[in-house]
Amino acid sequence: MSKNYPLPPPDMSDTDPDAVLRRRISIPDSTTPTPAHTPSRPSHTQEDPSPHQARKSKEGKRAQPDPVGMRRVSLYVTEEAADALETAAGQVLATLGGNTPRHLALSALLIAGADQTQPVTRHLAAQQATELTARLAALQQVNDT
Repeated sequence: MSKNYPLPPPDMSDTDPDAVLRRRISIPDSTTPTPAHTPSRPSHTQEDPSPHQARKSKEGKRAQPDPVGMRRVSLYVTEEAADALETAAGQVLATLGGNTPRHLALSALLIAGADQTQPVTRHLAAQQATELTARLAALQQVNDT
C-alpha cells in the first residue's frame, strides 16, 4: 500500500486574503478604483431596464432584456406539432404579407390553440381510453393463456 503524504500548504504569496473574501461576497474593495460606467447611448435615449425581464444567453452571460410584454420560451413538442406550427405561421404570414412580424403570427396561433382546451382534452382522453383498452385486452389475453 502506498502511504498518503501530506500536501504542502497553499502558496499565499502576493495574495491578500481579505481582498479575496471581499470579492467572493461582493463587498466593495476601497483600495481598488471602480471603473466609470460609460453608456453606449446618451442617457436620454436609454430605456428603463426595470420593466424588462433579463434572460441569459447560451454562454450564461447576461443578454439584452426582453421587451415589455414579450417573453422568449422554448417548447418541447413532437416534430409533428413543431412542423404544424411552422406551417401555420408561414401561411398566416403569406396571407398577411411581409409587414407582419413572425412573433405576432406565432403568438396568435398559440393563443388560438390555448382557447381550444375542451376539445383537446376530449381528444387526449379518447386517445388514452383507446390505449388503455388495447392494453387491458393484451393483459387479459396473456392471463387466458
